[in-house]
Amino acid sequence: MPAPPTPQPPTHTHTHTHPLRTHPPPRHRPHPHPHPHTWQLTPNPHHPILFDHTTDHIPGMVLLEAAHQAATAHTHPTPTTHPTTLHATFHRYTEHHTPTYITSTSNNSNGQTPTTHITAHQNNTTVFTAQLTTHTPTTT
Repeated sequence: MPAPPTPQPPTHTHTHTHPLRTHPPPRHRPHPHPHPHTWQLTPNPHHPILFDHTTDHIPGMVLLEAAHQAATAHTHPTPTTHPTTLHATFHRYTEHHTPTYITSTSNNSNGQTPTTHITAHQNNTTVFTAQLTTHTPTTT
């Protein structure tokens, strides 16, 4: 009986960064935007999962990840936020060649489970909307 194959390392390298950025790291802040909770979507087209094949538009999973990042940045700037519900609507294709802006607003009536409303716009047209509810564990 032949020996089992030796595991091989992946052919691509992973970094410990977000697969895309809806907001830049602190040292790379963009020019001020009229809305305090608006970010330009800048997906990483080399991400091995979100861009596993050539597409003519930004994949929906990228917009879902952007919604999660925007909700986290808007309501809890700490990594302890856990999404609990998501309702998303894809209104149009999101094209690569046109800037996409992610805007968030939040309703945090009880302080424990805020709901963030996320909208993605391209050319002043809504291409994606989502409502994401998150939960931050309490520490005792």
